Amino acid sequence: MGSKLALGDVCPNEQVILKANSDWLNYLGIIAPYSWKNATQIWPRIKNMLQTDDVNVLQKVCRSRDLFYRTLGQENYYHCINIYGLMQYTTDWSTAAYYVRMWSHLDFMCNIGYQQFMDKSSWACMTLLDQNQGCNTAYLNNVNWNDVCPALQNYTMCSKQAADRACGPPNGYFACEDIRLGHGANCPNIRCTIN
Repeated sequence: MGSKLALGDVCPNEQVILKANSDWLNYLGIIAPYSWKNATQIWPRIKNMLQTDDVNVLQKVCRSRDLFYRTLGQENYYHCINIYGLMQYTTDWSTAAYYVRMWSHLDFMCNIGYQQFMDKSSWACMTLLDQNQGCNTAYLNNVNWNDVCPALQNYTMCSKQAADRACGPPNGYFACEDIRLGHGANCPNIRCTIN
């Protein structure tokens, strides 16, 4: 079973992902011919929605994440929303990785980070901080795509320090965890701490 998962053989077919993705975008009011392969266009639109201080938007995005999960079902979610599961439908590693990272970010925001982000002052500060692309730009300029973990370690620390400075602890922890879970699921030595 493990070898099948590594090869992506257990993701039943691409139509399952296409349907769940379409239902999800429709729920959010994003009317565009986007498939899962368009995550580089989808994620900025989701982030723009979230860059308000209206926690109702966060709640709607999280409800949409739940809809997506229910549409796919638990087994398909974990078998299909991983890089290896998606690689059977594309030859572009970055396309699969970007889509998986988007869902990792949403999973974090709508589960572990939800309580923190529901605090209006934390949410407002974190959305403003997210518009500062310094840590992201440094990461993209220094990452070796064959071994992302060293650059990712710097990215998580940069994001943590920026969030703690701008928004106060423990916001840095949540910013770090968002990056770690969204980008570094395969980097076992990266840790986020509160202090």
